[in-house]
Order: sequence, then structure tokens, then C-alpha cells
Amino acid sequence: MGVFRIYPSKSNTIASGVYSKYNSGQNSVCDLWYGGGGTDTAPERRNSISRFIVKFDLNELIEKFDLRDINQSLVSSYRLKMTNAIPADRILEPEYESDVLDKRISASYDLIAFPINKDWDEGRGYDLFKENYLVKQNGNPLITGYSNWNSATLATNWDAPGVYTDPTGSTYSGETIQSGMTIFTELSSTNLTVPTNFNFTTSANTSMADGTVSASTIGDNIYVDFSGSTVSTLDWYNSLISTSFSGLGISVNGYTGSTYINTDSFILSADTAVPNISFYSTQHFDLGNENIDMDITDIVNDWLSGGSENNGLGVAYRRDYELLSTDTRYIASFFTEKTNTAFKPYIEVNYNQSFQDDRLQVTNNRTSRLFLYTYSGNNAVNYFSAGTVEIQTLAGAPVMTGITPTQMENGVYYIDVLMNSAIRGQQYKDVWKGITFVPGVDQQDITQIFTIKDNYYLNNVPQVNDYSISVYGVGNNSILSIGETHKVFVDLRVNYSSRNQPSTAYDLKYRMVMNNQVEVIPWTSVNQAVINKCKQNYFVLETGWLLHNQTYNIEFRIDEFGTKRVMPDSIVFKVIRPDGF
Repeated sequence: MGVFRIYPSKSNTIASGVYSKYNSGQNSVCDLWYGGGGTDTAPERRNSISRFIVKFDLNELIEKFDLRDINQSLVSSYRLKMTNAIPADRILEPEYESDVLDKRISASYDLIAFPINKDWDEGRGYDLFKENYLVKQNGNPLITGYSNWNSATLATNWDAPGVYTDPTGSTYSGETIQSGMTIFTELSSTNLTVPTNFNFTTSANTSMADGTVSASTIGDNIYVDFSGSTVSTLDWYNSLISTSFSGLGISVNGYTGSTYINTDSFILSADTAVPNISFYSTQHFDLGNENIDMDITDIVNDWLSGGSENNGLGVAYRRDYELLSTDTRYIASFFTEKTNTAFKPYIEVNYNQSFQDDRLQVTNNRTSRLFLYTYSGNNAVNYFSAGTVEIQTLAGAPVMTGITPTQMENGVYYIDVLMNSAIRGQQYKDVWKGITFVPGVDQQDITQIFTIKDNYYLNNVPQVNDYSISVYGVGNNSILSIGETHKVFVDLRVNYSSRNQPSTAYDLKYRMVMNNQVEVIPWTSVNQAVINKCKQNYFVLETGWLLHNQTYNIEFRIDEFGTKRVMPDSIVFKVIRPDGF
């Protein structure tokens, strides 16, 4: 499995109550808490909840998608990961201002991650708990800043304190939309592709409503949230369900005129089901020392598709925990990107992009995958356009035509063929037609040859071999700089044999471990390419997302005949940040 990490560009911890105007954007640890006494049993300032907000810049990921360094269609998940820091003793010290405020490490709780709907500033505050001055000191605060519990920036407030009062009720939650009034049309009459502001005309009031109506489409469905002063939500709803109502008038920004949808064309409900949409993620913590590992695939895909703007994520206790009335404050802590350790939070992009070229093992009783590798000099390059692929005899007679190639990664394309009418020993050509790199300048057909081999299932006798490997592309004990890209080749040889490569199929894998304790890339198959009739095992090592001043170890494993054996050879290297980086 390929892995790419995205580290935060900014973060902040915000909190309610006495902490509502304060900022801790520069702290190396995020403290999430709830509890501390209700307003009816303790001073207002003792009751508080906190939330963590964090922004990830996706531009580098989008660039990799554009270049096909990462094939977006092969991405399996996006996961938010944060390392548990365990609350420090200082954070857990009781407070005695008016009564004892007990503090405990959280256990048996749920956290949620949710998208934020507007831009915000990180701020330069450090520690909400510094010497407890926020409770004890009178007069002007020592530190303030934006964002905080009430405001996203100096000039902009959140829609509600804490970004949302209830994050799960203000975003698409599982199977339902629970925020505002919802219209679900059975026809995509308005052809919306992005969230759009609307004004509405109803039979309750024929003038345009002056409030904002936010709408977006998911598939063929349109979802609308309405709030306005010209027409109340109740009047609007009543007019829609009345038998005399003839249609819904929509005036789209930048569009003159109105589109009317007959009443039998839509269904109105305050709680309309939205299948397969989950705009917040949940994780349960049993002991309280677990790390955050949340699947945020739907959220990131929504950002990448333009469904919503990437303003970052919020992390909070699930709302029912925040509302618990308890005299004890429960705290969970996680490292932020400000930490001077290797435990920075990140989004992990997982993708399945390893491949195996079957050109040297094409048979007539299984589908084989044939590859084309395109280069400009020594660099892989994507072609601009191409036609289809033909399978021909050596004499040029067509056997298969009209095969559409698929791109695997930068400069790597493939087709799948089943040569079930071929005979062992016959040779064929795969002709890739109309390959163009520079429009109007070049166009050519690229021809490659393959030979039909013995029955794949009967003649490949499984056996366990003893192997040696030679690795080149990165030297052992190297010092690499952040931002480098290396192609690491792994030659596999059978010991005590004249064969350089094993004659049977094998699966050679690698993994990368940081500081001998943190697995960065799990066991992943190397690419098995065939170039100039020679098999080449390789993988691409990019240091741009690796952490500065950390030591990494790449290990190798061979999987064959039901065995999994770690090879004795490995690569150790260190990554440093170059001057001016």
C-alpha cells in the first residue's frame, strides 16, 4: 500500500467559559476536555469544553494527482492521525478557587472530527493553563488572539461559539441532514454542481426572501437550508405543503428568471435521508491512551471535488459527552504539529498503486496485464493523447482491436488481455497507436512483443527458494534531504543457482520504519516492471513528506509458497532539512 502524509499548516485549541477569548495556537499539545461543574452547581467559569481545529494544505497532493505520481482513482482512504500525549501532571492539578475542581484522564469516550465552514487564523497564544492565570488573575489577560471560542478572525465570528454549537447536527451526519429545512428534488432541474445561494418566492410571500438560502447537489439531489426574515421558515414550509401552492420559485445568483419545480416533483422533510454521505467521523476510546485514527475519506473527497471549501477540521468530544453534568473535568491530550518530536498529526493518504508486469509470463489460460513505459530522456513522462491498443501477430494481422489503455502512474500505462486462443511459443505484438507527447509535433505507434508461455497453473511448480538481494538507488547509511525523489531498485537472486531471477511468481515487499519503532509504510509490494525484456523490481522513495532529523529503516520480505520471510538486508538513512528549506 502506498502512503503519503500531509502535515498541518496551522492549528489551535479553543475552549468555552473563562477561556473563550484566549488562544493556544502555538502549543505543542492539544488538551481536549469536558465537565467541571454545571452553571447551577458551580461558578460559570468552571464549566468548560474545548475543541481542536487544524488545517491541512492539500495543494501538494493535488499536484501529485495532476502529475499522476499518485493515481487519485487508486486512493483507498484518507485518515486523520494524532498521537496521544497523555495529559501532563500540571494539567491534572486540582483547582481550589471556590470548590475543588477535580481533573481526570478521559476514558471510555468518543471523539468526532468535522469540517470547518470558514477560514480562521491560528493565533500566537501558547498555554490556556499557564500558571492557572486565566482563573486567578484579575484585570487584563496576559495573552489573547484569534481564533478563539467566539471568533475565527479579528473581523469574523464563528456561526456559533466553538464553530458550531453541535458539530454533528450542523454537518451532514451519517444518514440524515438535521440542520434547517431540507428539500430533496427527484429531478436535477437546476443543474447545480456547486453550493449556490438562492432567493425564494412562495405563495406565502411573492417577493424575494432577503435571507440566505444555501443549496448544493449530491448526485441528482438538491439539498437546501433556508433562513430569512421576509418569509419565515414556518410560512415557507406551510406554503410549500399547501394544496394551492403551484411551484417553488428559485432565483439563482447570476441567473435571470426563475425555475419552477412542481409540487409533485419534490419531497419536503426536516430530516431527509442522504445515503452514503458521512461528513463527520467518530472514534471510540476505551482506555483513553489510544491514538486518533479516524477515516475522513468523505470529508477530503468533498474538498477535492469542490463540494465544499477546505477550511480544516475540528476535533471534539461527541456532543452528548460535552453536555454531561459532572464536577470532574475529563481531559485527553494529543500532540500538535508544534511538537519537537516525531509525533506530529497528519492526514495519511493510502493508495494501492503497486503493479506487476506480466509480459514475461503471458499464458493462454489467465488474463495478463501488459505495460507501456513512456520516458523523455531518463524521466518518466505522461503522453498527451493516445489511440487504442491492438494485439497483432508478428505478420501484422489483428487479433484484438480497440483496447483502451489505463494509466497506472506517471509514465506507466497498461492493458489487460486474455490470449485464450493462442498456442504456447507463439509471439504477438501489442501496438499502442497514436501516442502523442507534443500536440502537432509528434505522433507515433509504439510496438512491443510478448511470447505465450506454458500453462500458468500446471507448469509453475511452487517452491521455496533461498534468496539474496542487491539494493541500489539509495545507499545504506545515507543522509538524504527533504524534497528528494529516489527510485530504489531491488535485484532478487536465487542462491546456489545459475538463475538470476526466480522462475516462479513471487511477491517481494518492503516497509519503512521510523526510529525503529513507528511503521511509516506497511508491507507493500514493490513494482515488477519489464523493460527491454528484463524484470526490474523497484519502488519510489519521496522524502518530501518525511520528518526532519529522523532515522528511517527500509526492510524487505519475500512472500512465496505460503511463507513470509524477512530478508537480512535493509537500508538505513537519515533525513535532514536543507539550508533555506
